[in-house]
Amino acid sequence: MLLFALSFSALPGCDRMEPEGQAVELMQEFTFSQLKTAEDVQRAVAEATSHSETIFLVHVDWAFMVFQRKRFAEFERDYKTRYPKSDLAFRYIDCTPVTQGYKPLRSLPGWKKLEELKNGASLVHGYGELVWCKNGRVLHVENSLKFDSTDELIAKTKSLGMVSIVE
Repeated sequence: MLLFALSFSALPGCDRMEPEGQAVELMQEFTFSQLKTAEDVQRAVAEATSHSETIFLVHVDWAFMVFQRKRFAEFERDYKTRYPKSDLAFRYIDCTPVTQGYKPLRSLPGWKKLEELKNGASLVHGYGELVWCKNGRVLHVENSLKFDSTDELIAKTKSLGMVSIVE
């Protein structure tokens, strides 16, 4: 069975680790989540967007992404620490098999509209883009490193109306 949708809270022992250790553990797990075919990517995207609210990192093997993976792991860790009762799903998706056109991503509701707003430019450039989805619709796509902190990522998530939190 392929590992395609990872979340640090599901990793054994992560609930007892120090925050930095949680992020490192998640980053290590990412290396075991390579997808082999376009169909695998399609299934991973479908699983990610089946949640009412999801943020996923678009990974490609041909790009240097260590900093983006670290930022994503820290974002997930900090968000879930701050809002432990939130249903927001975090997913890491290896899109390497679909880098010629990103069909599983481009077929998502809302994707093409965002491309139109960028004069037809691609939303994915191999920079570790994050994709915010609500009810299966793409709301926003942006490079994870354009945010200086996880607080900024959390603020962006809130600004998109994606925070269904029981405080």
